[in-house]
Amino acid sequence: MIKASSGAVAHLPIARVVNIATTLDTLKKEGIWVYGATGEAKELIYQLDLSVDLAIVIGAEGKGIRPLVKKKCDRLFAIPMRGPLSSFNASVSGGMILYEIMRQRSLHNNPSL
Repeated sequence: MIKASSGAVAHLPIARVVNIATTLDTLKKEGIWVYGATGEAKELIYQLDLSVDLAIVIGAEGKGIRPLVKKKCDRLFAIPMRGPLSSFNASVSGGMILYEIMRQRSLHNNPSL
């Protein structure tokens, strides 16, 4: 993982957990919203307010988000796609989601952009 990050890992807090569902419960108790990225969601990423404190769940490629973890999500959203593919690679999805979070938060902090 560190080799693939090209040094970005040195600038991000990373935590490894044993049980994702339990961790999501803990995050929610701390006031953090949990949003899950899934292709079958009706709501699109652009319809969400991503300026809130949140955790993003991205499922495994091909398998998606496990049912119990999906139930723990406060909201489910999709990234709009065109063409015959049903989903993006998990890392590509993560990059697009993080960019949209950054874009929205930049607009909230500097509305003149």
